[in-house]
Amino acid sequence: MDITREQIINHCLSLQTTKVNKLKKLVDMMNDSAVGDDKCTVGDKHHTFRAQTQNEQEMYTKQLNGAISELNVLQTIPLKKSYEMIELGAIANTQNGMYIISIGLGVMEINGKKIMATSPVSPIGNALLKKKKGEHAVFRGKNILIKDII
Repeated sequence: MDITREQIINHCLSLQTTKVNKLKKLVDMMNDSAVGDDKCTVGDKHHTFRAQTQNEQEMYTKQLNGAISELNVLQTIPLKKSYEMIELGAIANTQNGMYIISIGLGVMEINGKKIMATSPVSPIGNALLKKKKGEHAVFRGKNILIKDII
């Protein structure tokens, strides 16, 4: 069964939305934990634990902000668009498989087909950018034929 452009983009949106929601829960949990910790006065161990908790909270907040930014990028990709060359939002069907130029989600499987979701600034994404159907991209010294652009 073939997969459509809409299925691929919606799958990416679903994966990224799940990631954002999980990170939001972690940040909320860390915020709740930090509020509860303010009431405890055990001494040095408490201050060390609080500092570690704050560092974790900052880390998860940064990850959440990054995930939200990536979700925003995905939301700008039109579900219906024809591409003459590979750019953000294009799906490249190559001799080595399918790639969607979006955000770095890695390999996804949709309807039994594997698609690599990659960022335009990743090495493979950068190699594919601005290529047209029938052209070759060079990645790690190998030519990759662009069979079609969806």
